[in-house]
Amino acid sequence: MLSENRAERNQMEFFCIDSFVPEDHLLRKIDDAVDFGKIYEIVGNLYCRNNGRPSVDPVVLFKIVFIQHLYGIPSLRRTCEEIKMNVAYRWFLGYLMSEQLPHFSTSAHPTPLPYPRWYAIVHSRLSLLPKVDICVNFYSTPNAQAAAAAPSI
Repeated sequence: MLSENRAERNQMEFFCIDSFVPEDHLLRKIDDAVDFGKIYEIVGNLYCRNNGRPSVDPVVLFKIVFIQHLYGIPSLRRTCEEIKMNVAYRWFLGYLMSEQLPHFSTSAHPTPLPYPRWYAIVHSRLSLLPKVDICVNFYSTPNAQAAAAAPSI
């Protein structure tokens, strides 16, 4: 018997984003294994505490670049497009499905840090990943190769 799906796509639905990300998902393992709070210590003194416009959370900016390298997405623009549609990516960033993500250009120059130093921070966090039994080919990008030559942080 033939049945047709007549689902309404404009309906509102409430759900828990946490329940849509499997317990054994790679990003859950990374989130459990890596202390991303250290990023606040590294970049905290680069932000003004009492004036200026509110910033995008530097951990979110870091995680956007992290997702890009982890999944081999070729550009930040494409990464942000993927994050808009992927529930697991949004969960990892701490964004709900209805929340607007930072513009991709915000992730391209996330802090006043020089670009190679920012990638050195990314690499230092990636070095913690063997704890979750994964391997990331971080050195395949030119920016990462420049970061590897940068002084240690």
